[in-house]
Order: sequence, then C-alpha cells, then structure tokens
Amino acid sequence: MESASGVNQALVSQSTHAMMCRAIDYQPVDNLNLKGFPDVTRAWRPVAMRPAESRFQRDRDSSSPLIGRVDEVAQLQAAWALARKGDGSAILIEGEPGVGKSRIVSELANHLGECHTILLQCQPRTQGEALSSIIRMYDRAHEEAEDPALANAAVRTAERIGTLEDDISLGPETRRAAIVTAVADGFLGLAEAQPLLMLAEDLHWADEVTLAVLRRLGRDVGGRSILILATSRPEANLNGELEAFSDLSLAPVGAKEAHALIEAAAPGALTRATCDWIVEKVDGNPLFLLELTAYASDPEAANGHLTDISGANVMSLRDLLGICRASKAHGAGGQRAGSGIPLSPAVTAESALHHAGVGRRPSAVDRPWFAGGDKQRLQLYVPPPLDAGCGL
Repeated sequence: MESASGVNQALVSQSTHAMMCRAIDYQPVDNLNLKGFPDVTRAWRPVAMRPAESRFQRDRDSSSPLIGRVDEVAQLQAAWALARKGDGSAILIEGEPGVGKSRIVSELANHLGECHTILLQCQPRTQGEALSSIIRMYDRAHEEAEDPALANAAVRTAERIGTLEDDISLGPETRRAAIVTAVADGFLGLAEAQPLLMLAEDLHWADEVTLAVLRRLGRDVGGRSILILATSRPEANLNGELEAFSDLSLAPVGAKEAHALIEAAAPGALTRATCDWIVEKVDGNPLFLLELTAYASDPEAANGHLTDISGANVMSLRDLLGICRASKAHGAGGQRAGSGIPLSPAVTAESALHHAGVGRRPSAVDRPWFAGGDKQRLQLYVPPPLDAGCGL
C-alpha cells in the first residue's frame, strides 16, 4: 500500500475505510497492482476530516432501523410531548459503552417538530476546562448563525459572564455561583418562545461547572417547555449528583433483538453458527454486535470465503471490560491483575492520553462574541479527577 501512495499521501484498505468513513472523507483509488495481494485492486485516500457535533454522529451509523428499545423510546417521546405543552423534565440515560444511549436519543431527535435543539458533547480531555461543552456549542451557534435566537443567547450569556468577571467585589464561590446562574438563565430564556431540547452527551466526562449548570436546570425545568436528556456511563454515579433528573437505565439487548440486529446489519447471509457466535460474544451490546457483524461480512477478511467465523479467537465484551477495569484498578502498570499478561496498548493508552493535559490551562482562542471568555475559563479551572477510567 505504501508503494502505491503518492508523495505526502496515504492509502488505506477497505476494512480501514469501513471503520473510519463516518469520520473521514475518502477518495477511491482503483486499478492497483499490489505485490503479493493480487485480489486487492482498490484502496482509499483520506481527504479531510468530516465535521461532527457529537461522538455518535462521528462514530456510529444510525441509518439502520432501531430494533428493540420500544419502551425506552416511548418514554422519551412522552416526555417530549409533555415538554412541548410546558411540563418540562430532565432524564439521565445510563448504560455501558455501546449499549445504545445515543442511539435512542437520536431516534427522538429525528422527530421533533419546531424547536430549539442544543447539543453539549463532553470529551475526556476537557474535564479540566470549565463549561467547555457549552462554550463549544455557543461557538458553533455564533459561527453558523442557523438559529438566530441561540446565537443571540451566546452574546447575552457572554456579556453577563464578562460583567461578573469584572466585578472585583465578588469572591470566587460567589462569582462561580453567579456564572452558573447566568448560563442556566440563558438556556431557560430560549424556551420562552419555542420548546427546547437539550442533549448532554457523555456526562461522565463533564467538568464540574457544567454539572452545576445542569443541576440548576434540572430543578428549574418544571412548568417550562424544556426537555433535558443526558447520557452517562453507570460508573460515574451521577444519579445522586443530578438529583432532579429521573433515571433511565439501558440493559443489554436480548438474544431475539440481537439476531434481528445481525440480520438488518449484515449485507449478506451469515451462517447460523456465526450468528450464534456473535450473539454469545457481544453480551447484548449493540455496538460490539455491529462491529463483529461488519467483520464477519467483510469478504476481504478471508479471501472472499468468510461466511462462518464461529471459531475465531475474539474475546467477549465481558472479558474486554474486565481487562479495562483491571487496568483502571492497577494504574498504568501494563498487566492484567494477577495474570502477568501484558495489557493491550489500547487499554492503557486512553488513561495516559486522558491525563496528558492535567495541570495545563486552556489556550487562548479568539472568540469575539465571548467577551472575557478565556479569562472566565481560567478563573473557573477545575482539574479533572485522577481516576480517569477507560475509554471503551
């Protein structure tokens, strides 16, 4: 593949393209003659990163029909119907990575009607940056100007924060509380003219000030046209911290739904043994199921003859999570607890990258709409917790 690439260019295989095509734009390169690979005539040249507001939009394919989760989606739809009538609420959706938290949220978001929609996407390397997901959301809103009310809210919120930052009579705690109120009031004001749906993704990576804003909003949504949907992994234990949020826990999907997902996702027929093997390995996790199904359906994986991979040596999701938690419990020592088996770099690298920015303050960014924004981010700097967890 390297020999077929041009100067300052790269080519990737079909399998890499299949995994990354939602995050990166590619151009096909045909009629290749690769030494030792006579059956491979096409590769893909990466061109540019695709813009994406959320991890789900970037990493997942939501084009397939949603299978199962009927009761959960119905609960969200009912909450949204009440919010549109002025009876708002806040819901915390919890579940393991890949179990479908963002998928059911996107299912609701596709059938909203006239409203304001706000997405707060938390990230592991911005836990030390106060209000980072909110600032990024306002950045996009001001730059794109697709929702004038939201763009104006960005300016009003920035002006209020700037005034609070310049008020030397305020102590740190008083200033922080006032800023939380200012940010929350900006969101509440948006719902006065139109219903507001706020999506707060991956709250297990949220900074403390963003959580404070959501706590305030959760207490104030009653009697307003607002629905807040937040997603988090269960190990974050946010139920007590977001006391005004009702809890919606997503369990693994059953075997019947798992087989239906395989049938919907596989481009061709797979043997019953392969389907049973996939269902056994994934422990009811839809994302893991779709990835294994894609692997089983890739003819290049076995020279065009891969229809039964029931004997492949792939760890179950339960085993993978066990390794991840062992890594979390024993630090970056690089071995599975009690086994002497080196951990995969993928298991330990996330924690190392996660902590790479600890102690650093955010760099200055030119935000003409956000007067005093960088100053505010430094004043409210909250370091991330030392227990970073795993990025599965």
